[in-house]
Amino acid sequence: MPRRNPNPKPELNAWKPFLGIFLSGIILSLIASCAVLLLSEDSGTPLPKPADDLSTLDLLYLRAYLRLHYDDLRSPSAPADGVFDVVEGETAAEICVRLEQQAWVHSADLVCNYLRYTGGDRRIGSGSFLIRAGQSPQQIADSLASAESKIRLFTLFAGWRLEETAEALPQSGIPMLPAEFLAAASGRPNSSGSLTALYAEIPSWANLEGFLLPGQYRLVPGDAAERLVERMAVNFWQSLSPGWIEAVRSRGLSVYQAVTMASIIEREAMLEEEMALIASVLYNRLAIDMRLQVDPTVQYALGFQTDRGGWWASPLRDADLGLDSPYNTYVFSGLPPGPICSPSMAALDAIAQPVPSGFYYYRAACDGSGRHNFAETYIQHLANACGG
Repeated sequence: MPRRNPNPKPELNAWKPFLGIFLSGIILSLIASCAVLLLSEDSGTPLPKPADDLSTLDLLYLRAYLRLHYDDLRSPSAPADGVFDVVEGETAAEICVRLEQQAWVHSADLVCNYLRYTGGDRRIGSGSFLIRAGQSPQQIADSLASAESKIRLFTLFAGWRLEETAEALPQSGIPMLPAEFLAAASGRPNSSGSLTALYAEIPSWANLEGFLLPGQYRLVPGDAAERLVERMAVNFWQSLSPGWIEAVRSRGLSVYQAVTMASIIEREAMLEEEMALIASVLYNRLAIDMRLQVDPTVQYALGFQTDRGGWWASPLRDADLGLDSPYNTYVFSGLPPGPICSPSMAALDAIAQPVPSGFYYYRAACDGSGRHNFAETYIQHLANACGG
């Protein structure tokens, strides 16, 4: 009996290798097509430009993941306005987890993958960030990575004039033009609100020089110059010691004159403990119509001096002391027309409660301590001169 042929259709076996190659080609073509689709920018679900250093595999995975979760990425997730703090040294993964734990986003993985895709995971810095109600995970991640929502801190130092404060804003990373700040300080922000009583004490021609309280201020994104000036002025008005207005008025000063005098003391005194005694000297001079003869008022009148240390020219020259300006207390008696800087609360309190004395003179001690030597007579004053 003849044996049966185990391979009755040898022509099919001959095609098997070619069939495998054909199927492999189709699979590779599909994979390539998917890769091209995932790598392409135009897909109906536009994503931002990816980080330049992503590997092809990472790019394929992250783009596929983000397109799969595209609606979640762009849907509102923040329930309300609030502040999110990023700690120094915190990793992007830790930040994403806390965003989910604090209910700012629904998925830490979604935010982390988006940050990896854009490279934002390496750009998040420490600080406090403002999150707005209704922001999506994509918007929150972008604002953290770009710091566009970062809350900035600004310090107004005692003794600064308005121009110095204005210049310091952009230098401190505050996106506010100096001209905008100066314009706001020359106006009347909140003129019908909590500052009505303060404005009643300031001449209509005057700006807010002297009435912006030194200290640290938090600025949220979008804060306008008018808002910042208003907060500084409100802080000033609300921080005056109880009875301060009555105390300065009992000494024959208006609020505006008292702040003017305090601003002089701020620039004159190196030590807070001497402010009340310097206030006594100024009161004593005013009482006998003696010129105050204080350098800071001349420096204020001179304005910016490029070759002599900026806004507060030092040392003063003999010609400076003859400057024809109502702020020059070497030429004109009494107080200058207005404040010359932002005084501290210590200087303001010194005006309200000066130390009684018979002193009419003071000059810097020669030991470099910042202290002053006080004198009742001009002869004693001359004796206090260095080397005298």
